[in-house]
Amino acid sequence: MSEPTYTEADIDYGIDGGYAGIYDGVIIWVLKDGTMVNRFAGAVGYGNREQRIDEYIEQLRAAG
Repeated sequence: MSEPTYTEADIDYGIDGGYAGIYDGVIIWVLKDGTMVNRFAGAVGYGNREQRIDEYIEQLRAAG
């Protein structure tokens, strides 16, 4: 699945990863259309952080 293309104007808010124990800062951008974007998608040098965030996004989607 390809990541959506978005600009700063498309962002509604960010989700902090501290609650999930992933990162102390924004890990997910939520766009105005409700799409959740992994802030670290495609980033190099962050270990398994991208995968953990993807899993967290799935948990959030499942919770509704």
